[in-house]
Amino acid sequence: MIFKKKKPDPKSELLKELQAVQEDLDQAFSDFEKADDVEMIDSSIFEINSVIKKYNYILRNINSDDKIT
Repeated sequence: MIFKKKKPDPKSELLKELQAVQEDLDQAFSDFEKADDVEMIDSSIFEINSVIKKYNYILRNINSDDKIT
């Protein structure tokens, strides 16, 4: 018997990616709280903003998939 590999569900993949980005965001906030130098604070703020943009992008993709189905 031959088993076909099940194709991953796009929404499931997006949800996994969203969870990973949430972990990145938690880490970015943790780094910000530990920052004690102006440059590290700036870097942390940049990282937080970057991760938030990625998070919002993934959310928009999840929501757009919900409207299609």
